[in-house]
Amino acid sequence: MIDYSSYSFKLNEILILIISYAVIVISVAILFYDSMYACFIGAFGYFYYVKLKKKEYINKRQYEIRTQFCKMIESLSVAFIAGCSVDNAFMESYKDMERLYGASSYIVIELKELIHQMTMNRPVEKGLSNMADRTGIPEIKDFSVVFTQAKKSGGNFRDIISKTVYIISQKIETEKEIQVILNGKLFEQKVMSVIPFFIIAYLRYSSGSFMSVLYHNIMGVIVMTICLILYIFALILSKRIADIEV
Repeated sequence: MIDYSSYSFKLNEILILIISYAVIVISVAILFYDSMYACFIGAFGYFYYVKLKKKEYINKRQYEIRTQFCKMIESLSVAFIAGCSVDNAFMESYKDMERLYGASSYIVIELKELIHQMTMNRPVEKGLSNMADRTGIPEIKDFSVVFTQAKKSGGNFRDIISKTVYIISQKIETEKEIQVILNGKLFEQKVMSVIPFFIIAYLRYSSGSFMSVLYHNIMGVIVMTICLILYIFALILSKRIADIEV
């Protein structure tokens, strides 16, 4: 089964990473130092760049399975309210998710494995616990714990599951609303992050003599390096500010 806490790049993704990082490094080398020799130093940052991209892919995949899981437990809750048994409720939820997301979606793959485990008389709560461990998503872990305890206690199982689903769904919906508000600002941040390159390029090719003092001398290299460090710091800070948890 899929381990959502790690990611292995495909060949085409590796090629895209190499090309995109090469464009960044060459742009920095030319605009900030006017020397291709700077590319050799910048090449060492490739592994950190890959690490950041891998984290982005992991976060994206976890966001997808988290959103799909929310829809799945809502479908599950409806099935329980309708009087379905645990096995039938998961089967109905599987059909709903397949119609909604397609057979290749993460949640359909997970549900297919859960149903397979149930046909082999293995407890569904163990399958949910395994999913929670592999995804590393708190909401799935919380649902797994509540589901297990509700099944063991023999209390009002349907009400407990319905209330749990409502709480998890409300939390995820709140995060979605925050993300919608942030999307505009994130787009502005992406635009602002490339503006310094355009400003330097414009000054270089429109007022070459004005910028020439910053190249091919020690003081110019120091000034441009400080500017580059401040630019990178600003990028990191803006990403952390936008990373809001509910």
